[in-house]
Amino acid sequence: MITALLLSAVLTAQQPSPMAGQERYIDLNGLRLHTIDWGGSGTVLIFLTDFTDSCSIFGELAADLRNQFHCIGITRRGQAKSSRAEDYTVSLFANDIEGVMNAYQLKDAVLVGHGMAGDEITYFAKVNPDRVKGLIYLDAAYHRANPPYSTHLRDGYQPTPKKFLVNFGTYFDYCMQAFPKGFGESALQNIRDKCIELNPNTNQKEDDEAYRPVKERMDRETGDALIRAQLASNSDYSELQVPALGIFALLGPPKETPREARKTVMEELQPWRDWEMEGIKQFKKAKRTTTVMMEGASHYPFIDRFADVKSAMRKFLMTLK
Repeated sequence: MITALLLSAVLTAQQPSPMAGQERYIDLNGLRLHTIDWGGSGTVLIFLTDFTDSCSIFGELAADLRNQFHCIGITRRGQAKSSRAEDYTVSLFANDIEGVMNAYQLKDAVLVGHGMAGDEITYFAKVNPDRVKGLIYLDAAYHRANPPYSTHLRDGYQPTPKKFLVNFGTYFDYCMQAFPKGFGESALQNIRDKCIELNPNTNQKEDDEAYRPVKERMDRETGDALIRAQLASNSDYSELQVPALGIFALLGPPKETPREARKTVMEELQPWRDWEMEGIKQFKKAKRTTTVMMEGASHYPFIDRFADVKSAMRKFLMTLK
C-alpha cells in the first residue's frame, strides 16, 4: 500500500539501550543473517521485517513483551545488516526462518510478520506446521500480487531517483509525493521521527563521517528482486492450520487532516481501501483467525498504535497452548 512505501525505509541501525538486545549473526551456507535476541522466557516470538527494514524496528515492542515471552528478530536476506543473496523467493525466506530457529535450537515459535513478511510466515506455517504455535500479522495479511498494490510497486519503486535514496529523510520526502494533498503530513512526520529514534543512524547527514546510506545493502538489484518476490506470492489463508491474529491498519486520513480535505482524501484512497477489505475477507477464510482493524493507523501500527497492538498481541498469545 502507499503507506508501506512511505514508511518502509526504516533500516540498518543498531538498537539503542534499553531496547538493543544481543545482536547475533547466523551463517546459513554462506548467507549471513542479522538477528537480535531481546531475551525473555516462555513462548518464543520471532519478529520478521517488512521490505527494507532491520529487525531493530521491533525493539520497543520486544522490550515490552519480553517480560512474558522470549523475543527474537530476523532481518531478511538482502536487507540492512543481513548479507545479499543470489535468489529471493518466499520459499527461501521460509528456509531462512527455519535455519535461524535451528541455530537458536528452537522447537517452535510464534511468528510475527510485518508487511511483506506476511507471505513468508504463511508459507512457513504450511510447510512446517509442527514448528508454529501461532501467527501474528502486523498489517501483513494482504494479497500483494493484486492491484493497486502490485501496480504501485511496479510504477513507484523502479523510477526512484538515486538522490532520494540518500537517507531516510530524503526517501520520506520522495514517498510523500504518492499521497493525496492534505493526507496528514504532520502525523506521518511524527511516525518518521519515531522510526528514526528506533534506527538512529538513518538520520545521518550525507557529509557526516559516520554517514551510511539508508539503502546501504538495499541496492537497486536487491530491491527489484525483493519486489519480484512479493509480486509472485499470493497467500491462501484457507490452508492455515494454526491460530492466527491479523492486525490491519485501515488507510484513512489521520486525525490531524483538515475537515475540508477528508472527503477528497477518502475518495482518492478508496481503491486501496477496497484492496484492504478484500485482504481481510481472504484472511478470514482461515479456520482459526482473530481480526483486529485499526482505522487510520499507519503501516507501522506497532509504532503509532503501540498500546493497542501490544494489548491485542498479549490477548491472542494468552489463548495459545
